[in-house]
Amino acid sequence: MPSRGPASGSSRSAGSFLEACRTGDVEGLLDTLAPDLVLTSDGGGNVSAARRPILGAAAALGCLDLADDA
Repeated sequence: MPSRGPASGSSRSAGSFLEACRTGDVEGLLDTLAPDLVLTSDGGGNVSAARRPILGAAAALGCLDLADDA
């Protein structure tokens, strides 16, 4: 069986993103997201959604519910 090489950059980035989400590490999330991120949303007519794109990683995270509901 061939050995696996080191994780690719995208694998590490995804792992870092997921760990930051899991632990609620907002600074870690900001480190993994592109600063010029654009968040768009569509509530499908069933729920509220932003009417305009949200510009920037910090602004996008500010729109998300990061509270621990557990």
